[in-house]
Amino acid sequence: MRLGWLPVAVVVGIAGVVGVVLFFVAGPNGGTAFDSNPVAATEDSVATGARLYQNNCQVCHGPDGRGGALAPDLTLHISIRTDGFLFSRISEGFPTDGDQKTMPAFKDQLTETERWHLVNFLRETFRRPPPILPEEMSQ
Repeated sequence: MRLGWLPVAVVVGIAGVVGVVLFFVAGPNGGTAFDSNPVAATEDSVATGARLYQNNCQVCHGPDGRGGALAPDLTLHISIRTDGFLFSRISEGFPTDGDQKTMPAFKDQLTETERWHLVNFLRETFRRPPPILPEEMSQ
């Protein structure tokens, strides 16, 4: 009788952990956060994304993606976000639910394909390399 609450507590605990993980990986606006990029990350796509980044994003995020006073460091965010999440942020800006945005929405300035090219560039350029493990340092 005393263990009757245990299965319920386990289910609630698992649901809570899944919710927290989904929030931090997909973001609070979910939806398109799980969409995969329909544009292949070819050299041409990444080059197009680089041009778009230079013309639209570099002013705030900087040439190296490290941000500053105006924007966050992309090298910290790109590797932990889905392509759909990045596409959503580029499209809707941030915050997504407010009129005063710290990052503007680009859905009216860039085509859908251009926004996916930009995602390819971000993914190829600002993803963090895997950490060097101690045993690899001696090699």
